[in-house]
Amino acid sequence: MPPSPTPHDRPNQSAKAAPPVTALGAPDRLAASPVPLLAPLLAAVTVGQSRLPAAWMPAPMEAALTALGARVSWRDTGVTVRGRGLGGLTEPAAPLDLAGLPAPAPALALMAGLLATQPMVTVLLTPAEARPSEALITTLERIGARLVGAGPGRRSPLTLVGTAWPQALDLTAAAQSDATPTVALMALAAGLNCPGETRVPLPGPMAEPLARLLTAFGVPTRLDPPALAGGSPCLCLIGEAETVPVDLSEGS
Repeated sequence: MPPSPTPHDRPNQSAKAAPPVTALGAPDRLAASPVPLLAPLLAAVTVGQSRLPAAWMPAPMEAALTALGARVSWRDTGVTVRGRGLGGLTEPAAPLDLAGLPAPAPALALMAGLLATQPMVTVLLTPAEARPSEALITTLERIGARLVGAGPGRRSPLTLVGTAWPQALDLTAAAQSDATPTVALMALAAGLNCPGETRVPLPGPMAEPLARLLTAFGVPTRLDPPALAGGSPCLCLIGEAETVPVDLSEGS
């Protein structure tokens, strides 16, 4: 029998009609949320061409996605990302420099989560303020990956060893000190390529636009109400879904 096609061999998909950017949330709140960081990563692991607002593709993100095998091109109405599909990223030949990304700690968490489920070794350069916490490192180990810093204090450069057999996590039962929003974002990004359901607690203003973004890309997603009064809602997704490209550019 002929071999099954790889994600990059499949026919290119066209971007589907998606909610306009404003439907994901107010522009000022979106700019302060993880949505502009997660959207390019989702586009990179989606077969086909997704169109995003230009402001969501700072130079360090473009360089990182290109090094991972995605194709980025610029248009008058925004930026186009041609992704490679889940599990289709390529091992970069040089370190990924994340130091210039906005919100460096969430950026590191999302990138580490995505790469944790790829069976390859990636070196990440990060600023001092994005030094990974012990909780983030141990949660990566629960997924099946390893993150090692340069010497004491987990300093940059960071070496991330991904796994071909990632485990989906339920962080709703984790200790409050471990289930921080940063750790939850990492587990959420990893959950895209994990079999089964990933469940993470996130503050409502963060969880709601993320849920809308994931749904736009075709990821089966739901928001469960807080288990306790005053608690955070639980963002749940089903991993290994075949995502679909979207058009979220300013001209859409």
